[in-house]
Amino acid sequence: MGCMGHKDRVMPPAIGRAWSTSTWTNMVAGLAPPHVSFAKLARRHGPIMTLWLGSMSTVVISSNEVAREMFKNHDMVLAGRKIYEAMKGDFGHGGSLITSQYGPHWRMLRRLCTTEFLVTSRLDAMRGVRRRCIDQMLQSVQDAGANCKKPIDVGRFVFLMAFNLIGNLMFSKDLLDHKSEKCAKFFFHAGKVMELAGKPNVAGKRNDFLDVLLEFRGDDLEEPSKFSSRTINVIVFEMFTAGTGTRTIDWAMAELLHNPRTLKTVQAELRNHLGYHGRSLEEKDIENLPYLKAIIKETLRLHPPLPFLVPHMAMDSCKM
Repeated sequence: MGCMGHKDRVMPPAIGRAWSTSTWTNMVAGLAPPHVSFAKLARRHGPIMTLWLGSMSTVVISSNEVAREMFKNHDMVLAGRKIYEAMKGDFGHGGSLITSQYGPHWRMLRRLCTTEFLVTSRLDAMRGVRRRCIDQMLQSVQDAGANCKKPIDVGRFVFLMAFNLIGNLMFSKDLLDHKSEKCAKFFFHAGKVMELAGKPNVAGKRNDFLDVLLEFRGDDLEEPSKFSSRTINVIVFEMFTAGTGTRTIDWAMAELLHNPRTLKTVQAELRNHLGYHGRSLEEKDIENLPYLKAIIKETLRLHPPLPFLVPHMAMDSCKM
């Protein structure tokens, strides 16, 4: 959390002011993941501390209780974003949900995402699409391993599955063919996404998120009368980046391969629940598979997809 305010403000316990760049590099980019390094610092200095990252004063909160109390009492003050020049690019950061400053535009984008894109009814309606994308992924892995002569890049197939799943949410269609040799090159297909964002949806079955963006009409006061093509491109791009940028499944498989006893235990649980030659695993089965759920939670603990929240910037002084 970046800080701004009066010069005579009292800050939480500060560390790192005299540390050199190499010291920070060794600590944050060393063998341990950055969030683990900060957790170690928190155990020594407390759940709230001030770090000097070069010339920037940054308050780090490492306790869920402290974070809950902070954002409960100072949500509006701490809603700002520190926007670096590198994040703006040639066209600024307009239209972005991730880097927009708190205000009417950001609230409008968040409302659309929570009521149209991430709403429970829409996610439930996509259950069949998720099943199909997963089945295609499993079939692709099986086909790739049929000759057993070369290793399989499982991450490539996971990425393809996630990309097509987001594609169905956004455009009501698969975007990549499972035999495509270029499916692992995200930015190659991001260009395809941008192209699709400017075309009408001809699926005709249901309104997808692209329809919502194209049909949006604001009050032209605090909200735009409609979204520009660039704003739509930025929103779509961020959705795909967020939906395909995590490697949780890769980490789970890697951890299981490094822990054969755990792998055998979860395999036994699955076989007992589904049978050796039984049906395929479905989403509703997860609640009856406690060991598998524990593995998922442990994977997220060891390898969180987003170890740090997007940094906030205090827009005014506040008492922590």
